[in-house]
Amino acid sequence: YSSRSGCFFTSGLYCTRNTPIGMKMRTVSNSTEFGTLVRCTRKAQGLTQEQLAAVAGVGPRFVRELEAGKGSCQMGRALLVLGVLGLRINISGRDEDAP
Repeated sequence: YSSRSGCFFTSGLYCTRNTPIGMKMRTVSNSTEFGTLVRCTRKAQGLTQEQLAAVAGVGPRFVRELEAGKGSCQMGRALLVLGVLGLRINISGRDEDAP
């Protein structure tokens, strides 16, 4: 997937987002791509980092680090942010990705 905002995802972790036309699957394989997905979704929803942080109950610094792809971000807090953005995670094994 790619867009004007530079979102691109290849393989690994799947994130889905409810949209007016249904579910769109995004594949994320590292923390940088995860952060890009969060940033692109936040911007598409017209939220600032500060607004997202306030609604998710995390600090703005956490959102900045998450969007930057910081690998040591706490998973629980990252899931809170995803929930606010309407995203969820589906995990599949490598053999499930094979054609």
